[in-house]
Amino acid sequence: MAYTKIKPVKHHLQRCLDYTSNPKKTEKFSADDLNRLLSYTQNQNKTEHQLYVTGFRCNPATAYRRMYRTKKRWNQPMDEGDILAYHIIQSFSPGEATPDQVHKIGCEFARRFLADRFECTVSTHLDKGHLHNHIVVNSVSYADGKMFRNNFDTYYHGIRQVSDELCRENRLSVIETDGKGKSYDEWLSGQTGKPTIRGMVRKDVEQAIAAADSFNGFILELQNMGYTVKYGPRVEHMAVLHKDAQRNIRIDRLDPRFSETALREYYHKLHRMPTEMQQEYRQENAPAKPKWQPTELQPIVRRARYLGKLPRRYPKVSGFMACYYHYCALLRKAYHGKTTKRCYFLLREDFLLFSRYQQQTNSYGKTILKLWMNCWPTRKVQKSKSNSLPASAKFYIGKSVSRNVRAGRKKSNH
Repeated sequence: MAYTKIKPVKHHLQRCLDYTSNPKKTEKFSADDLNRLLSYTQNQNKTEHQLYVTGFRCNPATAYRRMYRTKKRWNQPMDEGDILAYHIIQSFSPGEATPDQVHKIGCEFARRFLADRFECTVSTHLDKGHLHNHIVVNSVSYADGKMFRNNFDTYYHGIRQVSDELCRENRLSVIETDGKGKSYDEWLSGQTGKPTIRGMVRKDVEQAIAAADSFNGFILELQNMGYTVKYGPRVEHMAVLHKDAQRNIRIDRLDPRFSETALREYYHKLHRMPTEMQQEYRQENAPAKPKWQPTELQPIVRRARYLGKLPRRYPKVSGFMACYYHYCALLRKAYHGKTTKRCYFLLREDFLLFSRYQQQTNSYGKTILKLWMNCWPTRKVQKSKSNSLPASAKFYIGKSVSRNVRAGRKKSNH
């Protein structure tokens, strides 16, 4: 089985060529026993070794200069960042082929698909658990100066097809596909055993086929399960809509036997059979069970990105308050006035005594002020009492008297 992939080389073409033709990765030693292997590490002249590196239309040692000479002759881009070459990797299953066979397949692949127009080098690496070929292809053709086109047709109808043909000729396994791909989420759910919407639909369709005796009964079973079914002569493909899905799902893509034509033919043959043979016919045409059985449907989680500005919950602060908050932040204070740092333990008792004395003084002044305002019969009493009061009480009295005087002036003006 050969797994192939291709990727462009935009930087350091010489480094890519050196990596693919590295002797540490491409040498095979012909040592018969441990003694000969140890003697090779001491003296290379005494041991035979084989290097799996081959060049087509170029010498592997001078492939870099040859590829650049081709680009220069046809006036093609040679700057760093442009596609200078393509790197094709052809991997084989462990133990399936020998190094000679793998290198032979890589050389034949290059001869059939590339060598008639492009310079390329084929290197077989032996340093991993699986054998694999590295094929470096010049991006410019030496024959006509045209660029190598890396697209869908080039890969599936060129690289993949030629590689599979060579594997079949050498009696190696080939990756067979049915032409229908899966999304990564669906593939990952199948590997981990997590349920998906398509898996739930497939299971419900199989249950409906087994429970129904006719095509109309099959439609009725799906509708009883909560599905909306699209079918009929005006519908090209039969589809169902799951209650938790956002769009219709074509059931013939789940299995070709789920198409409307196949289901009608299935029930038509079932009715023409005797009752004793119907159960056997159902078992023969039953679809293969999947590796995992979904238990419950997982909710669909979608992420969205908000473009623009979110509305403000509070009005924007500006002016003096903004300046105040700014300096509070600089002083590491919260907006409500409490400091974030803890007080020094030697000063803690002094601050507590000071705050207690301050509260007592404020309450004492307010009490005296209330008593003085209750005793306001004459101005003489006010003067005599004010002379006997302390300074803190006189301050509160002065503020209250001036406030009352201003209020009286305003009333007289009105």
